[in-house]
Amino acid sequence: MIDKREIELAIAAHNVWKTRLKQLIEAGERSEDVDSLRRDDLCTFGKWLNTLEDDDCVSPEYLAVRQLHADFHQAAAAVAEHAVAGDLTTASYMLFPDGAYSIASTKLVNALNAWHAKLP
Repeated sequence: MIDKREIELAIAAHNVWKTRLKQLIEAGERSEDVDSLRRDDLCTFGKWLNTLEDDDCVSPEYLAVRQLHADFHQAAAAVAEHAVAGDLTTASYMLFPDGAYSIASTKLVNALNAWHAKLP
């Protein structure tokens, strides 16, 4: 059984990522582990997704969230990759509303909300 609270927590947690990435850019951090950011199975939500029973993993909403969550992590890693390489302009642009990260984040949150709404 899928716990709606897990999806609510995921929405909140993924909204924090933008702040984390902004801080990475502003601080000029060069130690971020981009490979870890790229992995969608290391965050709390990703770990939870991997514990779901097979019966819970067949809905169109789940499948959309699964893919969009992976896309989100790819976009977050791309921001970090640019930041650690010193390309702060590109990294910052990716956080703009029409930037790749923001688009991926919005799609994920919309899909999470749709999944949440379909659950009992």
